[in-house]
Amino acid sequence: MTKAEILAALKQLLSKADFTAAMNDLAVWVQGKFTTLKGLIDDNVVSVTEAANATSGSVKTFDVQNAKGVSLGKVEVPADLSDYDNTTSDFQSGAEVDAKIAAEIGKVYKPAGSLAAAGVVSSLLVAANLGKVYNLSEDVTTDSDWVDGAGHTVKAGTNIVIAEVGNEGTPAYKFDALTFALDLSNYLQPEDFETIGATEAKAIVAAAIAAAEAPAQSGD
Repeated sequence: MTKAEILAALKQLLSKADFTAAMNDLAVWVQGKFTTLKGLIDDNVVSVTEAANATSGSVKTFDVQNAKGVSLGKVEVPADLSDYDNTTSDFQSGAEVDAKIAAEIGKVYKPAGSLAAAGVVSSLLVAANLGKVYNLSEDVTTDSDWVDGAGHTVKAGTNIVIAEVGNEGTPAYKFDALTFALDLSNYLQPEDFETIGATEAKAIVAAAIAAAEAPAQSGD
């Protein structure tokens, strides 16, 4: 049904004196159009089923039919992916997929408990431990097994992770500190402050204001 056909049918409907009869005629006309449309769809809907004795050597055969069961012929395809030309080079085996997934999972941090200084050893630096996070229970002095190099102190309470620092061809692993415990002992502590009253506070503010205004006044 085109737009023009629908408009023509509506104009014809409006031109008839008996509106009810005209509506019935329109309904019959529309139903006929839908019946024709359904027939066209049925003729063009395709189903594919595996044929009897489908596999012969490296070829698999399928029967193709329309919705009315009329055969449209047969289709033959390779029975195995390896029989396709120029398509299998990018396919990965199950083992390759598993290895890729394991490598990606290894990039996620995995809590692995606490470590004392004596437990931070190079034998931990293996692929199986990639991504494991340890919490230091003691201060540790870094060596060449650390991402930041030797000679640094990593405080107790710091989280460290086994990180990959090599490349795909030559993987390598080192310890890396994720956070640091800040040493604030050289800074003023709450007990170093004295409580002052409102009068003293006002005097301090007034002195600060006077000091700020003094250069401006002397320049006038």
